[in-house]
Amino acid sequence: GDDDDDDDDERDWFAKKLKDEYAADARAADGAPSDDWVSYADVDATTASVLGDEYHRAEVWAAAERARRGVKRMHRRDVEDEKTRERRAREAEAQRRKLEELEAKDRAWRESLATKARAMTTMSTDEYRAKWRALEEGKVKTLALRDFPFIDAATMKSASALCEFLTVDIDADKKRIKLREEMMRWHPDKFAKYFAVAREEDLEQVKERVNVTAQAVREAFKAFQQPP
Repeated sequence: GDDDDDDDDERDWFAKKLKDEYAADARAADGAPSDDWVSYADVDATTASVLGDEYHRAEVWAAAERARRGVKRMHRRDVEDEKTRERRAREAEAQRRKLEELEAKDRAWRESLATKARAMTTMSTDEYRAKWRALEEGKVKTLALRDFPFIDAATMKSASALCEFLTVDIDADKKRIKLREEMMRWHPDKFAKYFAVAREEDLEQVKERVNVTAQAVREAFKAFQQPP
């Protein structure tokens, strides 16, 4: 009578406690309660020895506790995995920014080298005139290609740039006269007398450069507009 009712109440209480206390912790990936937990709570209550037996109940609670710890471990791993992904994402972003900084520094360094190289290879008007004086004075019996007063190719690409190079410090009303003088001195027939001082291995290149320079100076003279 009363004892049986007490047993029934205890079984109902235990079943409810199992469901309420652990089912939420043991949800499957889709959000539904785990079958393992439900099976403990929904065990056949008509079997008097299942939930009323202390030994069996201890086994059930132990299994339930192990399952609960397993769920917690899975949750911790999920949290740790998320933290690991976030950490790796931060590290990847830091590496990307570092790479961009290194690439920017490399570009700046290369541009600096190129600027210095251009500065070293670009001849000034003063240097140009000094080489002409040395050539005309004839003090050096043999000249290498680099010793001749050849103008840089970049300067000769533009008629206006070449005109400015040749007449940079010449009065405006005398620039055309200066350009005519330059055109005459670079005429291949006039320049031919200097071929004798060129190194034999450089002679053909010297002749080629004379022709190119003579043509460029002639174009600069033709393009020059005498100021009013």
